[in-house]
Amino acid sequence: MGKIYQICITSTFILFINTCFAQDFNYQNILFNTASTLTARIHAINYVTGNISVTGNDSRSPTIPFTWNWGDGNVSEGWFPQFHVYSDKGQIYILKITSHYSSTDSDSIKLLVRFTSSELNPISLPESNKVLIPDSMVNLTSRMPGYEIPPSLTFFNDSFFQLFSRSDIEYVLTLAATIQKDFANDNVYLPNSQFRQVVLRDSGFGGMYSLWYTTPISFGAGDYGFQGSLGWSSFFHEMGHNTSLNFPANYYFGGKIDGSANAIFSETMAQIFQHSTAYEIINKYQQYGLDEFLKLEIEFSALSSMKVVREFYDGYLNMGKNFYSWNDPMTPNDETINTFMTIAYKFFEHAENAGSGYKIPLKRMMLFLENFDNSWVIDYSPQYNTTVADTFRSTMMVSALAYAFNTDLRNEFRSLNFPISDSIYDRLFSYVGMGKNDKINFPSEIHLEYNYPNPFNNVTNIVFDLPSTSFIKINIYDPTGRLIRQLMSKYLVAGKYKIQWDGRSRFDQTVPSGIYICNLSTDYFDKTFKICLLK
Repeated sequence: MGKIYQICITSTFILFINTCFAQDFNYQNILFNTASTLTARIHAINYVTGNISVTGNDSRSPTIPFTWNWGDGNVSEGWFPQFHVYSDKGQIYILKITSHYSSTDSDSIKLLVRFTSSELNPISLPESNKVLIPDSMVNLTSRMPGYEIPPSLTFFNDSFFQLFSRSDIEYVLTLAATIQKDFANDNVYLPNSQFRQVVLRDSGFGGMYSLWYTTPISFGAGDYGFQGSLGWSSFFHEMGHNTSLNFPANYYFGGKIDGSANAIFSETMAQIFQHSTAYEIINKYQQYGLDEFLKLEIEFSALSSMKVVREFYDGYLNMGKNFYSWNDPMTPNDETINTFMTIAYKFFEHAENAGSGYKIPLKRMMLFLENFDNSWVIDYSPQYNTTVADTFRSTMMVSALAYAFNTDLRNEFRSLNFPISDSIYDRLFSYVGMGKNDKINFPSEIHLEYNYPNPFNNVTNIVFDLPSTSFIKINIYDPTGRLIRQLMSKYLVAGKYKIQWDGRSRFDQTVPSGIYICNLSTDYFDKTFKICLLK
């Protein structure tokens, strides 16, 4: 009878853990379904009067007025633009706008209307990854000859932090930076032995831009990034540039692939980092101490930018599948944008179809790309527009994707008119097969020494070896899956650790004798074992 009871406990707990670690958010609807034609944004918001205005468009040109569910109990009908007054200005609202094309055909979009800040419960993050939004000008220096610092840069004063405190935004961006550095397998150049970044203001600029070559690493942002709903996805994009262009540490891509041929690497990787970062944060928002509203705000931002990726991918397919890795400086348009968006789209497509998340394939992709050396630069030929260089650039990126998903993608990309060289493909793959890299097998296993003493009546020690930097969480549950105590929830660097549990609950009460379940989880593994408390 005892054995049957133990099996029931284990089954219940496994079901509970699987529920906790389900990945609820994905990009599948935007990537694979009919592209939405409805767009909207909050044009202006008055935090004193509660007045907001919303602009947008639906290119399907519906003849039936839109339905506006304002989230405060009011519903109206009408066209863009729309105006509304919220009487309670101490709340956060979800506005839902619905297009009607017929009695059975409709589309909808959601916006977050924020009159108050989110409640964050920050976790411990490495200080060496800190992202700062300084309240005075920072002294930037360039470590690349010929790469200047824009003279228009200044700082964001306190007027930009009405809904989010400066420190709250810094926390989210530091979280993103920590995730991105892990995506790069911690193989990034460290100015002054740290990977700190600063966000500076360029009030006349309509977007954001990376300054990957400065010390400290930095990026410039136009005022829009801090007005209304924050431009989270744009922040993650520029930080993705800062990470991928300072990668790998000893011979980074930045400065070596720059010029008219840079985008097939730099813009592709920024898109992948941007949306992979959002995916990680959204699916683990509670683990990272974010509330549901901030999670939704990041989600809406990421879905909006992923929609742009889909639009350019569709454009690549519908406009003749014209591959370009060279942006002609003599033309007003960027010829490469459909191409690099297609590569990014294919990464997202394969990640979603594989169903194992974004972290592992991106870390594998970066593991492949960290073999970048002078011979790759010569073949990349960043200053020349030739078919030979086109072929190398294309094959390099397709090879990296193939390694990311452990799948030969050459024919798939040839069907998209990408020039692929089998000999270059084989040569690049030889880099990861010649012992240059001893980290091919992902992910690394944790060596867990379980706990001692067990049973215990005072304190038990949980000892484990962590092979690489990772977010780690250690929870104690009762046999029904109810959380008793969280012992740890933070990023740790590689090393050996000993964590103690004193038999007390999260409410600092002594728990009764019995069997408890300890769950140790990282980005890759969940391990559970039983602890016996005897009083």
